[in-house]
Amino acid sequence: MRKRILSVLALSLALASLTAVMSPAMAWDRGTEGCTPGYWKNHPEAWVGYSPNQTVASVFDGEDASLSDATLIEALGFNGGNGVVGAERILLRASVASLLSATSDIDYGYGATRVVNTTNRSLLSDSRPRILRMAAEFDRLNNRGCPL
Repeated sequence: MRKRILSVLALSLALASLTAVMSPAMAWDRGTEGCTPGYWKNHPEAWVGYSPNQTVASVFDGEDASLSDATLIEALGFNGGNGVVGAERILLRASVASLLSATSDIDYGYGATRVVNTTNRSLLSDSRPRILRMAAEFDRLNNRGCPL
């Protein structure tokens, strides 16, 4: 009996370790379509559930105060930069596009809540590498092909 408990415990720990080191791509492999920030910036009439004039802070939490008052359409045009704020700009550009893809009628594979929560966790980490990894993953998803 004791051996069985130890075996179950060892298996549980192994699975927990595997989950902790999974790449973001492994966790996000659903859906087949996504539209780029450029598409959404140039087609605000296609937005569903969000307004181009909404602020970043009305949707996301944890961004630098200097980015909070930017509108969602402005965020789609953000460039990168140095430090954590530069990484946040890159993430917000990709996240807004992901959010809009998630709420549109395409096979994005994930809902808006997951996009927002994942973005918020990355922003709150204050870790440039983590923020950039999430931005790269959203960018990959956004470039799968836009059927709109």
